[in-house]
Amino acid sequence: GRSRRKHKFSYLMMQCSECSQCAAQWRCNNCEDIYCSRCFVKLHQRGHRIKHEGQPLPYYTHEVHNLLLQRSKDRLYCDLVQRFNESWNVHLLSEQEAAALLIQRTWRGNRGCGLGKSLMREQRRHLRKRWRLVALQNISQKDNTLVAKLRKKFLSIRRWMR
Repeated sequence: GRSRRKHKFSYLMMQCSECSQCAAQWRCNNCEDIYCSRCFVKLHQRGHRIKHEGQPLPYYTHEVHNLLLQRSKDRLYCDLVQRFNESWNVHLLSEQEAAALLIQRTWRGNRGCGLGKSLMREQRRHLRKRWRLVALQNISQKDNTLVAKLRKKFLSIRRWMR
């Protein structure tokens, strides 16, 4: 017999990134995701996403998607290079500015360390207090059960003596 090869199925248009069932009809400029109409409305009707801007997509194929991804990667690379250049410019500060930054960093670090230590000390004090209360409650519950047992014993002896 003839062996049939399975056909590899591929979509002509990009699918919705949320449901993966419908063709993408909207692209969110802020999220940079693609959605069908139903998912776009569902995800962007409340919360912080309500301010996002959507762009209608008439015919969004894989080629168009790959082109947009490449452009966004190029944009990210340019942003990364710009941030590196800005951070490198910090190294070119004058000696006085560098000394001022060092003093400021040291002071803020010591201050933050002191605040952190006092906060942790307060938390430990609070925990010890809670553990003492729990221990006292456990002791009082044990005492209550012991008192109850002794009371029963006493009443049974008293009845026996009558």
